Formats: sequence, C-alpha cells, structure tokens
Amino acid sequence: MNIKPRYALNYGLRGRDPDDVPEQVALVEKAYDTAFVLDSSKLSRIVAIAEERLTEAKITVAGKFEVLMASGRRALLDHQEDLYRLDNTVNDRVTNLLFHAGSQEPPSSSFIEVEFGPSYRGDISLAVASADPGWALRVFAELDEQVERTRAPSWVHSLRSYIPFIAIGTLLTLIILAAVFYPRRFFTTDRPSWSPAPSEIRELLARADHATSDSSRLALLLEIRRRELAAQIVPATDRYPKISSLPRELFQVLPLLIIIGATGYMVIYCYPRRVFAWGDIAENYANLVARRYWLWSAVIIALILGIVGNLFVSSLTFPR
Repeated sequence: MNIKPRYALNYGLRGRDPDDVPEQVALVEKAYDTAFVLDSSKLSRIVAIAEERLTEAKITVAGKFEVLMASGRRALLDHQEDLYRLDNTVNDRVTNLLFHAGSQEPPSSSFIEVEFGPSYRGDISLAVASADPGWALRVFAELDEQVERTRAPSWVHSLRSYIPFIAIGTLLTLIILAAVFYPRRFFTTDRPSWSPAPSEIRELLARADHATSDSSRLALLLEIRRRELAAQIVPATDRYPKISSLPRELFQVLPLLIIIGATGYMVIYCYPRRVFAWGDIAENYANLVARRYWLWSAVIIALILGIVGNLFVSSLTFPR
C-alpha cells in the first residue's frame, strides 16, 4: 500500500493526465497481482461502500463503469444494472472493468477508483484520494477488505509461467519412455531361452562322462548349442506385435500419462486468471469448477492405481 501526497494516478482505460489533478491531495493505492473471481454480489458490495462513503463526505457525483470487452468494444455505463445487460459471453467476455466515483473539485477532492483486469499495475488496483488523509485511509481499508474477497489465488496460476519448461520436460520424458520400450520391448517378440528338462540334463551329463575323445567332446558342445538355437525359433504367427503381448511396463506408465494429460489440461483451460462471473461466463465458470473436481479425482485415482500397479508388478517379478 502506498500513500502519496499527490493524486498522480494513471486512469487505465481513460488515460487521464495526472497533471490535471489537485496538488494537495492524499492518495492511498494498492496493486494486487493475483487471480480473481468477481461476481455481481461482490461488485455490488464494493460499489455500495464507495457510494455510501462519498455521500457521507457530501460528494454527490455518481459512479461510472468503464468496460472493455475481448473484441475491443468499450462501454461507459452509468448504472450497475446496465453492466449486467452486456453480453458477457465466452467468445466476447469482459476483460477489464473500471469503477470510478467522486470529485476532484476543491475543496473536497475525494475520489475512488477500482479496476479489475490486466494493467501495468497488476490484476486489480484500488486507489482512494482525498484532501482528508484520514477519510482516505478509512475508506481504503473498507474497500481493501472487499477486494480481498475477490481474490482466487492458486498454485496452478504460479505454475503457468513454467508451462514451456514443463512441456519440454514432459516431451523428453515421453521420448525416453519410447526409446526404452519401443520398439525393443513394446513391439518385439521375446525370444524363448532354452531350459533343458531334467531328463535332457541327465542325458547330456552321461554323454559328457563318456566323451573320451576330442571329436566326441566337440560333438557334445555342438549338440548343446544346436538345442539352444532350436529353442529360439519363433513361429511365423508370433513375429508381429499383439496387444496382448505388450509388456507389463505399459500398465505402469499408463497412470503417469493420465496424470500428465489431466494436469496439463487443467492448468491451461480450467483455471482462468480473471473471471467476471455474470452472464454466460457465470455458467461457464461453474462448469469449469465442476470439471476441475472430476479431473482432480481422476488424477488421484490414477496415482493410486499407479502405486498399486507398481506393487503388483513388483510382486510378480520379485524372486520367491
């Protein structure tokens, strides 16, 4: 929070020249670098407090709403009800909202401005100016409490700045997995190894005991090698990959792929940073919240299945 002796505030959408404001005015301002969800009830409370305090200070200038849409359309509105009549649709949503009220005419020079939307000051900015510093501080404290109620911070929004690095890491992980399992393991047929039966072992041992010449010993070694090679002959019907022949590692990797895919989708699409929750956007945001619930449930289930699957596979391969 900054307290300045001069009302040198950039008016964002209006771009008013700060040299036009009085010199002897205290300014209390704060920028909020955070995600927010602004609905009609929260906005009404902010507007009501601002207008009540201005009325107590005998400032009768009505508040104005300046709106910027995603399509570039701008609107200057006198009433809050007119704001809700705008088509706040998914394809042309409200991106910036500036509420300002008060007067800069001496001797009172009391003014309030609240802006929601991206600007050089942050996602939200609040400024209260008055020739009476005490009044400015009191009003600012009340409005700051209401603005804080609109904040919707999440670690997901912080994660978004690292999306390029996460995407590169995920791609490298998939490449490594493919290099390990494809085609050497996923789409090749395991060659059977020769495991002689007890009768064969007894036969070969007996032949080894009776091998007294170099030719008989060599013949025995060639016979053992011949049987090893014969055991590795793969029938023609087994030379092509089958779904049923995929190794157990696929069962281990699948939950990881589900977790990566679901988390990536949620980070990109399910956590909007700035939400003006009225009109069609209110319903759209409610659907996003419900979608987040089900996707996080899927991530948790996939994580549990991955742990259980790894334990199961380990139990199959662990020597008894």
